[in-house]
Amino acid sequence: MLEYLYQVFDVNVEKKCDLMLNWDEVQKLSSIGVTFGAHTLNHPILGNLSEDEATNEIYGSKVLIEERTNKKVRHFAYPNGRICDINEFCVSQARKHFDTATTTTPGINQPGDDLMRLKRIGLAYDYNIIDFKVKVLYFCILESIRRFMR
Repeated sequence: MLEYLYQVFDVNVEKKCDLMLNWDEVQKLSSIGVTFGAHTLNHPILGNLSEDEATNEIYGSKVLIEERTNKKVRHFAYPNGRICDINEFCVSQARKHFDTATTTTPGINQPGDDLMRLKRIGLAYDYNIIDFKVKVLYFCILESIRRFMR
């Protein structure tokens, strides 16, 4: 998969490279329309930090990416993204600085859901379109059952 992406984006990398993008790669992707969101500076469990530390991690990552790409960062993903890793202060900081924030809570978002606690459908690198469709269908059926039970 990585080899394919390297070809598509015309990126030359050594085989023993870090799997993280470097700033040159981020800037190149940004220049062709890829949108980057923030994910903290050091990937901590935000709920374990002081308010000052959490603010620095959340807002600092936004500022850094904006400085490097010259584009507004509107979206945030909580590190680990589990509900137990996020507290109300972290959500309030995300709300203050971003338009949306994602958790790792599995599911499909509905109109009216909290934009700072968005669910998502996780996919492995080797999933194909059939796997994706099955997973989406599963969550659609699950949500229909939940609505029916209310």
